[in-house]
Amino acid sequence: MRPPFLRPRRLAILFLATSFVIFAMDEGKAEESQANDTLGKELETIYLAWKDSIETGNVEKWVANSTRFSRRSIRNAIVSRKMDFPEAFFENPIRPPSLIGLKFIHALAVGETAQAVYFGRADFQLSDSSADVPNSLLVLRFLKETDGWKFDSTQLLSLAGMTDLEAKIRAGDYAFLDDDLFIPPGQGPEIPELCPIPEVAGHFDLVSIGYETTVYVNDFAQPSIANNGGSHILLGGLKRGFNKIVIRSKEVPPPVAEDGTRPESLLEFNIYAIRDSGGTQKSERLFRYAPDKVTGNFMMQIRGDGG
Repeated sequence: MRPPFLRPRRLAILFLATSFVIFAMDEGKAEESQANDTLGKELETIYLAWKDSIETGNVEKWVANSTRFSRRSIRNAIVSRKMDFPEAFFENPIRPPSLIGLKFIHALAVGETAQAVYFGRADFQLSDSSADVPNSLLVLRFLKETDGWKFDSTQLLSLAGMTDLEAKIRAGDYAFLDDDLFIPPGQGPEIPELCPIPEVAGHFDLVSIGYETTVYVNDFAQPSIANNGGSHILLGGLKRGFNKIVIRSKEVPPPVAEDGTRPESLLEFNIYAIRDSGGTQKSERLFRYAPDKVTGNFMMQIRGDGG
């Protein structure tokens, strides 16, 4: 059975048994392969320049090779932790993976978005030994801005335990590329606003199954979440005094499980302040919202100082 992120869309292929048509198809594939390689080399050059800027701490080079969206998103996340930007970004222990030893599979551009896909052991240097790193699919994402392609983000899809899929990739079977995950969306995301520097840093947990939910803190929107859950830094943080929290949810179909069923809808929200305590940081929960039934938008006020 294919893993959930690899559900390819099947395309009907018509084979015409004439030497002329077969020749024309082969020529078209050759041109497509050449275009794929050309785009791949262009995107790889940009990524390697971006990677070098991280390793050398070259801020100007980083700005020149990264998207405005990624720079703004990184800045907002760092200042929301009450850390210095961009210094904290370059001190991050996670290192951009080298492409040496990885197999280039595919590059595709759609509109102002593009992706390059690689196979192999993409090492972010989180382990002492590269032998501990499983084979993965490394997806590099790019956006086209006024002066050309810029590197935006990385997605790593581990193939640990997916021996059948890994064997197909090694054999040159790239049917997985038909999945929507590997097709650029065509349009880049909206650049987020500059968030304020917080008086109190915070984070929130949100489970939003069967809903698309956006949390607003003092009118600053946090990223929307649909059919997912997790912990997220509170962009813009909290004020020491009163903070307005608004939760806006709209119903969406819950995800389909492998057995064809859908889970019940669930919405749960917890918001925390991050306190310094004896050289460490601890989270203090300020509020929990877990309605039996979502009937509309929800608004409340909480104090960032816990009063």
